[in-house]
Amino acid sequence: KGGSPRAVPKKDATKRTDGHRFRSGLTVRAALIATTAHAQSWTELKKAYSQAMTGGRQNLMLVESPQRLLNTGFLSIDWQNDEPQDKQWIYLPALQRTKPIATKNKSSRFMASDFSYYDMTLLNAGQHDYTLLGRETVNGTPVWKISATPKTEAIKQSSSYQSALYWVREDPFIIVKAHYQTTNANRRKEYQVHGLKEVDGIWVIEKSEMTTFYKDKLQQRSVIEIQSIRFQQALPADLFTVRRLEQGL
Repeated sequence: KGGSPRAVPKKDATKRTDGHRFRSGLTVRAALIATTAHAQSWTELKKAYSQAMTGGRQNLMLVESPQRLLNTGFLSIDWQNDEPQDKQWIYLPALQRTKPIATKNKSSRFMASDFSYYDMTLLNAGQHDYTLLGRETVNGTPVWKISATPKTEAIKQSSSYQSALYWVREDPFIIVKAHYQTTNANRRKEYQVHGLKEVDGIWVIEKSEMTTFYKDKLQQRSVIEIQSIRFQQALPADLFTVRRLEQGL
């Protein structure tokens, strides 16, 4: 599965790349800032909720601003294994319509950013073949360099990624840099973590960036920056439902 923060167990860097493990009951406020090659930019403020499950997680994200996008929402039920299948929905208040995100459409841009719907899911390590290429440093920190290729054509088409390179911190075991070659030979993407800190024993990515290049020229850059985060929140049992998605903030 996709490209949200991922971790690699210490014993074998090529066997598993689990999603970053948050405790149950997480609330976040974050800004999504996108900037084009012509320096045009836009910002969205979002409120997100996340609840850990055995083998996966549930996420609800709602747009707070700008006003024209108020209550645009995204709901995902995300698993680390093939079964059950991930489910994603987006709610468009202007149309009063909830749209399921089909597997074939997961490579589409997430809310017009450089992150895709596929990038917003946990990584299913069993869907890829991995090769440990060695050790390097990123910003002075030791990392593993790992190559990954989809095992099937269906996985490749779902993600739109022909291959990937990951730079994974050894401690904590989190991807801090990634290069993605898409199925379009002229388009590639780069992911970078710019802020990583430990909060109450949990490592938090404060700022991450995804950049899209076409024929090696920058098209757009998107940054997700955490403004506030709270752990161990008591979240309602019915929060992660389509009905709640449509209610908005």
